[in-house]
Amino acid sequence: MNPSLQNLNALGSGASIQKATTRLSTLPINEKFIILRAKRVTTPFGPAVLVELESTKVFLPTRFSKMSDEDLEYLNSGKVHLTYTGRVEENNMDTVSFCVD
Repeated sequence: MNPSLQNLNALGSGASIQKATTRLSTLPINEKFIILRAKRVTTPFGPAVLVELESTKVFLPTRFSKMSDEDLEYLNSGKVHLTYTGRVEENNMDTVSFCVD
């Protein structure tokens, strides 16, 4: 079902549509998730980018806080998918990739 339609139906039934924020590393590896929204936020740890997926919200790795406004706008196009590709153990870094279907 279309995510917007799910949200509208949830509102219509009185159910909460608030999504929990989870760790990026809890996403299944190599599974694509459509990015519904992306926004810059300020956290107690500094600036970050929060992306809303169909079932959850996740913070992108800190290095993404430096992305351009154009890149952020592109993430908000409704066409971009996020894939968590795993953790690089030697530098303890979570990795992601993006694609358009």
